[in-house]
Amino acid sequence: MEIVEPDAAPKFGESGPEMARREAADRAAGVGSYWVSGDVATEHSSPGGAVVNRVYYRQKLTAYERRDGWVRTTQDGFTPRWTRLSQLTDTQPPEKPAYAGPADYADDRIMPDAIPNPGEDGLTRADIDIIRKGAKMVLQTRPDCAQIELGDKSVSRANTYYVMCSVNGSVENVFFTRAEVEAATVRR
Repeated sequence: MEIVEPDAAPKFGESGPEMARREAADRAAGVGSYWVSGDVATEHSSPGGAVVNRVYYRQKLTAYERRDGWVRTTQDGFTPRWTRLSQLTDTQPPEKPAYAGPADYADDRIMPDAIPNPGEDGLTRADIDIIRKGAKMVLQTRPDCAQIELGDKSVSRANTYYVMCSVNGSVENVFFTRAEVEAATVRR
């Protein structure tokens, strides 16, 4: 099987039409730029092999080889990662509209881009609702918290989330668990 290395830049002395023909040949061979089309796609150790990574909506991948409905998304010399071509698109998908979450969790002190949308960074809608309710809970229980600048799921603590709270000119991480948030009552 021939492996074609994609090259988006023109080669020395290559005209615009020559570059377009080369890019068309790359695309026909299944190499070039792709984007994740669903909320999540999986990267495998080989076509049909074990899952080794997850990639998320709108994440850009470069395909270096195509084989039986799979594309290799790592260059030669690196640990192979393969993704199903059916989980990718050759045009960048549109941004998803912002998810506001339940109205009970809204608060003007939560910055507009502080909390990600479902599908970003592997977060589910349930995760986002926990982060939003947790942010509201922190604002109601911590009078020194002027605003929420960021919210996310902890990567080092299981079932734990956090918000970055502005306190007297500095920023403080406030952690909470799903259980704490689910037990909390938030006021409108």
